[in-house]
Amino acid sequence: MITMIKKLTFEDDGIEIFKEASLQDTSFLAFAARVFGELSPAKNAVNKLSRGIRWGVLANSKITWLDRNSYRLDASLNKQEAGRTREFDLLPIEFVTHPIVQGVIMRAFERMRFDVSSETRAFEIQLSAIRYNVSNANSAEPSPPEPHQDSVDGSVIVINEHNVFRPENRIYDLDNQPLFAFTLKPSEGFLLKDDRYKHQVVPHVFQADRWPDEDKGFRDIIIIRFQPVGR
Repeated sequence: MITMIKKLTFEDDGIEIFKEASLQDTSFLAFAARVFGELSPAKNAVNKLSRGIRWGVLANSKITWLDRNSYRLDASLNKQEAGRTREFDLLPIEFVTHPIVQGVIMRAFERMRFDVSSETRAFEIQLSAIRYNVSNANSAEPSPPEPHQDSVDGSVIVINEHNVFRPENRIYDLDNQPLFAFTLKPSEGFLLKDDRYKHQVVPHVFQADRWPDEDKGFRDIIIIRFQPVGR
């Protein structure tokens, strides 16, 4: 559920909530389920979420994907991982080049309204795919679990979910005062200006009362980040 008095825009408010109708395509969802289902936890990481990433470069409105799958945040931004360089599964080229994924990425870039276009400056892309696996015995904790920044603007989009209590996304000011709270359905996402806010998602838990004959569930999301090359 999203309840706002006025519509927030990235340009004016530094946060925008949106819907990607293309992600409701049933054939794509079946394909994405196979990709997310094969993800494994990162190497050299404390948090054990199943995650894959792939880096790319956007130039002249065209994305060139790289065989790069490692990621590091300063310890001040992610205390849980303490500055480790984590190695993730490399997202399959068939996933990152899928027309629906490519369209979602390009629309995310457009929403960010950079001062320069990809025709005049190249942009680095990081695409992450994360599966939160839950069961009646275990929840899935995000990384990091506390309100935080990522040092770069980003877009989070829910792809699919099953047997999971829909978690709350929370937005804070830089003094950790809560500002917004909302939940996202599959195909919904939000875009956040990192230097203005901190963000957090609560742990994902199994919703046992809705599917009593099953004991496992999941939630799949993607995260898209851009920054000018050489920033």
